[in-house]
Amino acid sequence: SIVMLHLALKAFAPAPVPFTLLHVDTGHNFPEVLEYRDRTVKKHGLRLHVASVQEYIDAGKLRERPDGTRNPLQTVPLTEAIQQHRFDAVFGGGRRDEEKARAKERVFSLRDEFSQWDPRRQRP
Repeated sequence: SIVMLHLALKAFAPAPVPFTLLHVDTGHNFPEVLEYRDRTVKKHGLRLHVASVQEYIDAGKLRERPDGTRNPLQTVPLTEAIQQHRFDAVFGGGRRDEEKARAKERVFSLRDEFSQWDPRRQRP
């Protein structure tokens, strides 16, 4: 999320952000959003990896949903990018109001090796 990027830029300033950024592109972004992302990455000399849902669909790894939404399709590209780049931690900018399951989460939600989260094991 752009908000998470803004917070990272502020937290590490004047030093550069010391980690790679990951954008899971659903293919449903406004062109202005992608232009802003690319301009910001260039301006601050950031490292960015883009995992494309469309590339997974084109490769036959995912199927387009009948309702056209791609948000549920982000899981496979996200999980594979985390494994490919060997990220130890991932910060996301998902809002609690976007998904009922997120309302149960705290600041950090620890995942297992399959990227699954068990709310019963979440600390209060």
